[in-house]
Amino acid sequence: MRLKLDEILLTLTQPGGPYEIEERDLAGIRHKLYRNAPATLLDIYESSAKAADYDFIHYEQDSWSRQRLLDGAAAVSAFLRDNIGIEKGERVAIAMRNCPEWMVAFIAITDLGAIAVPLNSWCKQQELDYMLRDSGAKFAFCDEPRYQHLQAIAADYPLQLAVVGASDRPVDAYRFEELCQAAHQPFSRELNLVGPEDPAMILYTSGTTGFPKGACSTHRAVTQSLYNLEVMGAAMTLMNQELNTDKPASSKQPPEIPRHTVLLALPLFHVSGLHTGFLNSLRSQIRIVIMPKWDAGKALKLIEKYQVTLLGGAPVMLEELLRHPEFAQHNTDSLMSVGVAGSATPERLVDTIADQLAFAAPAAGWGMTETNATGCSFVGAALQQKKTAAGFVHPIVELSVRDENGQELPPGVSGELHLKTPTLMSGYWGRNEAVPEFFPSGDLGHIDEGGCVHVTGRSKDVIIRGGENIFPVEIEHALEKVQGVAEAAVIGVADQAFGEVPVAVVRLNDRADISAELLQQLLSDSFAHYKVPQSIHFTNSPLPRNATGKILKHVLSQNYGANNAAMAQATSATVEV
Repeated sequence: MRLKLDEILLTLTQPGGPYEIEERDLAGIRHKLYRNAPATLLDIYESSAKAADYDFIHYEQDSWSRQRLLDGAAAVSAFLRDNIGIEKGERVAIAMRNCPEWMVAFIAITDLGAIAVPLNSWCKQQELDYMLRDSGAKFAFCDEPRYQHLQAIAADYPLQLAVVGASDRPVDAYRFEELCQAAHQPFSRELNLVGPEDPAMILYTSGTTGFPKGACSTHRAVTQSLYNLEVMGAAMTLMNQELNTDKPASSKQPPEIPRHTVLLALPLFHVSGLHTGFLNSLRSQIRIVIMPKWDAGKALKLIEKYQVTLLGGAPVMLEELLRHPEFAQHNTDSLMSVGVAGSATPERLVDTIADQLAFAAPAAGWGMTETNATGCSFVGAALQQKKTAAGFVHPIVELSVRDENGQELPPGVSGELHLKTPTLMSGYWGRNEAVPEFFPSGDLGHIDEGGCVHVTGRSKDVIIRGGENIFPVEIEHALEKVQGVAEAAVIGVADQAFGEVPVAVVRLNDRADISAELLQQLLSDSFAHYKVPQSIHFTNSPLPRNATGKILKHVLSQNYGANNAAMAQATSATVEV
C-alpha cells in the first residue's frame, strides 16, 4: 500500500504538480512545504470573500450564509480596532461552546493580525483565569454560561468582555450581536499586514508540570496543515479507488449529493474541530452543521435532515451513534467519511463503521495540538487492512522513532515518535524553551516494514478520556493541597466507553475525616468534569515509591485497576461521578 501511495503522492507533489512540494529554510531548519498553500489565514478569508455566496452554517434553527459570517467578522474586527484598540500581536480570547459567533470572533481576531486564544469551554473559573493571565489576553468573547466565570476574573484582572446570546445588555460587557451590526469605519483587509511567520493562535494543552501550556502556531503552520488535509484527501481517494477494484460491486448505489456537509460535533477549541471542521470547510466551501453539545440521537436526525457527508468524533461519540437504539430509523446513507479523532481507534469501531454505514469510509490518524493535527493518517480500504495502525506519514512530515538516548531506531522497533514538520508550533507561549528540530511527541510507537505508523503507548504520564488529555500531576497537586491528605496519585483505568478514566488513590493523615464525595466536589469546583477522578480509593499504607521517591504507578495500576480483586481488599471508598 505504501508503494502505491508513494506513487500517487509523487505525481501530485512533483514540480509542476497540483500540490507541488518545495524545500525551504525556516528559522534555520530545512523543511518540506506545499508551494501553493495559502501564505496566511487572511488569504483564505480573501478567497472565500470572492467566491459565490452560499448557505454555510446551520445552527439550531438559524442559518448563516458565508457572506453573513464574513460581514459580521469585518464589523467585529473594526470594533476591536477602533473601540478596544487591539493591534497586531495582541491576544484575544474565545470562551464559548460551538456556535457561529465563535467562528465570527476567530476570523475577526486573526484578520487584524491579533492572536486568537480559544479556551476550553469545559474549564472552570480557576483554569480559565490561569490561561487568560498566561496569554495576557485583555479582551474575551464568551457565551452566557462562561460569562459569570469571566466576570469574576475581571474583578481583579483587566479584562473586557463581549457576550453572545445575552438576553439583556450586561452593564459591564458588550453584547456580541450589537457588534456585528454596529456601524464602523469600513474594515479593509490588509494582506500585507500579516506575514506567514506571524502568530495566529494559541491553543492550550494540559501541562506535565500541572499547568496548561499554550502552543503558539504561526499562520504558515496552520495553512500548511489545512492544505495537507486537501492533499491527503486527494491521495487517499485515488489509492482507495485502486484498492477497491477487486471489491464486489454493491447493488445499492450512494445518493447523489451536490456538495459536502460536515457535522461539527468536535469542539472548536481543539485542532480537530477548528482545522478540520471549520477552517477547512471555509476554504473548501463545505457546508457546516454545528452541534453545540454532543447528543447521538440529535446527531442522527441532523445527518438525515442535512444529508451530512463528513463526520468526525472521538471513539466514544461514534460508538454512541452507531449503537443508538434509533439508529436504524434514520437514513445515514449520505455519510461518505467517518473520522476517529482524539484517541486510538478501536479495531471493533472500524468494523462497525464498515458494517452499519453503507457508503462511509472509516478514517483514522495521529497528530498533536503542537503539530496542528499533522502527522499521519489513512482512510477507507487502507485502514480496513490495518485496523490498529495510525496511518501513513504525511508528505511534509519527517518521522523519527528514537530510544531514550535519542538514537534513531530501525523499522519494527518501538520508541518515542519525533516529528519534523512546518506545521509545528513556534513554541509554548511565554516560555523560553527552544523547540527542537524533531519534536518529541511523548507517544511510543514504531513504523512497520510497509511504512505504516503504529502508536502503542505513551512515554508521558497522561490519561486520555474520550479524546481529552488529562495530566495526573495537575489533579494530584490539587488533592494534596486539601488539608488532611498526606499523598495522592492519579492513574488511568481502562473504560469501555471512554477508553480511559482517571482514578485516584489517596492516603490521609491520621485522624483525618474526608470522604471521596468531598474530594470529588472540591475537584469539581476547580476542574472540568472530565478531569475529576471517576473513583477515589483510600489506603492506610504509604504509596509505593522507587529509590528516588517517584510513585510506582504501575504497581497502583495492578492493585487498583479495573476488575482487580485487590480493590475489594483495599481500605477504600469509591464514588462514581
